[in-house]
Amino acid sequence: MPLSCDPNETTPFVLKTDQNKPEPRPQFDCRFISKCDRTRHARLVTEAEGIKDETIWDVLWNAIAIVVVGWKAISDEPFSREAMEAKLTETEIMELALGCADAVKMAEDDRKNLSSPRSSTPGSAAEVNGASGLTESGSATAAPQ
Repeated sequence: MPLSCDPNETTPFVLKTDQNKPEPRPQFDCRFISKCDRTRHARLVTEAEGIKDETIWDVLWNAIAIVVVGWKAISDEPFSREAMEAKLTETEIMELALGCADAVKMAEDDRKNLSSPRSSTPGSAAEVNGASGLTESGSATAAPQ
């Protein structure tokens, strides 16, 4: 099952101010996201960068809600916009919105590097991607002649 389809597959995101705290450190549970969700998240973050009024928080929340599904060691309340705004500073909300999707991408890359050897066996990702004209990073390559 693709990671983005499994609601039980999450990875933690820790704010910079919490990274040196002892376990259990405050963290946000981020789901793995599809390419479509990554694109929506990126568009919202880009849109927020140009907003100079209070509507920025609506846009940032929409970006966060694509990725973040919960939290640990922050509050006994379920994760929600209201609870988040009651617990986090504006700077922390911005950091969460900007960093959560990148943390998911790094965790996905780490899993891929740990679990897949670089051999080209029949049906391997390298073979399938090569046949489709894509590299493992998703960039286009020249079509085989």
